Amino acid sequence: MSKIGTLITGAAVVTPITGLAYVDPYIVLGDVDTTMPLTGLQVEIGGETTINIVGSTPLVSAFSKFLSQTVGTIVGLVLKIATGRIYLPSSLRFTNGGATVPDILNFGDGANGKPIRAISQGINALSNQVFDKFSALMITPSANAGNIDIQYKDGTSVTMTALEVDALFAMKNQTEANGKLDAVVTVLDNTEGKIAWARVNATTALTVLIVKFSDPDFQELKRN
Repeated sequence: MSKIGTLITGAAVVTPITGLAYVDPYIVLGDVDTTMPLTGLQVEIGGETTINIVGSTPLVSAFSKFLSQTVGTIVGLVLKIATGRIYLPSSLRFTNGGATVPDILNFGDGANGKPIRAISQGINALSNQVFDKFSALMITPSANAGNIDIQYKDGTSVTMTALEVDALFAMKNQTEANGKLDAVVTVLDNTEGKIAWARVNATTALTVLIVKFSDPDFQELKRN
């Protein structure tokens, strides 16, 4: 495990870690049993932005828990950004949500890793967006979502509320008491690859985090 920096204090203050010759799959911020301090995370590997989560501690927290396959605040500071070490020039940018100043640690085992891709996108009020080729959609705030239209690859389709999507997610995933990974984040899980596309309808402005990785990569993540 290597210390690569320290989070700079101050709300909305960005801590850049640049010039890395390689990146390992795990990032730990200080003590893992404290709550998520970040409102944003950006990862650039080989000149490509692979993760860009903007302005949402709940999204960073839900992303952390989903990739760790664990729930609760104890994993709030553990972030998986790849399936193994990647030997490409890399940079990391952390946006602080407050005044905490934990150490930033990067570690992992195994080489020939693949990056996890997660990009956040806003949807305006009374608008919608169709997403395909995703492993998961994370929608926040859940209360701002109207119906979510889902088209399956077998030709069937269904329209669900955010509450129903939460129930669907909870059937196959570890969740917290409210059936979510975070109280204001609804997760549509497509790691089995059965969904062709989904349309998120916003009643009020919301943000969707689009997470992408292949099923073999997800199986590898669960083994690590």
